Amino acid sequence: MISINLLPPQLRPVRRSPLPYIGIAMIGIVVVLALLSGFMANRALVMARQVKFDEVTTELQRVRESAEKVKELEAKQASIAAKDKAIKEITSDRIVWSEELCYLARLMPNDVWLKDVQVETKTRTKTVPNPNAKEGEPKTKKIVVPYQSLKLCGYALSEREEVGVNRVGIFVRAIEDDEQFSTYFKYPEPRLVKDEEFGGVKVKEFEVNCQIVTGKEAQEN
Repeated sequence: MISINLLPPQLRPVRRSPLPYIGIAMIGIVVVLALLSGFMANRALVMARQVKFDEVTTELQRVRESAEKVKELEAKQASIAAKDKAIKEITSDRIVWSEELCYLARLMPNDVWLKDVQVETKTRTKTVPNPNAKEGEPKTKKIVVPYQSLKLCGYALSEREEVGVNRVGIFVRAIEDDEQFSTYFKYPEPRLVKDEEFGGVKVKEFEVNCQIVTGKEAQEN
């Protein structure tokens, strides 16, 4: 059956193409996909930055803990150093004679022995600045200073004159070169007293005087 539309052209319904609607739908889909893709990309970036932030926060916490431990160690070290300084100050003027006599026995050469060990008080002249010096007067003055001296008296076998002298010299050099004994006993001065003979054996009697240095002066030297 044939249909004939008798309406005038201006009254006839216009047939519209679906293509514009399809295009709009496609554009909408593309826009939605683009927005979704951007959202997912931003979300992934935020998550990555959150992971990085967590790592930095964890590392910062470790650094803070390490810094606290370092501070604790520094405080302990300062405390130990203060105690060590206090101990040194307390013991700086004390000589442990049992140790020093052991050092001295180790320094004794063969065929040399001691008969007496004494601590004496002696005096020496010392030049010091003179702050009260007037114009034309010396800027220094001499004063008499007391000091403690270790007196070592003994004998050295002396088959011949030079042998006994040589043995005493070896003993003096041993005192000078020994780092432990020379900490408190310095500037050994030997003095040959006399020649003696015991049971047909010749010996040379000697004295060695060492200045006793304690306290800050011993630490400085």
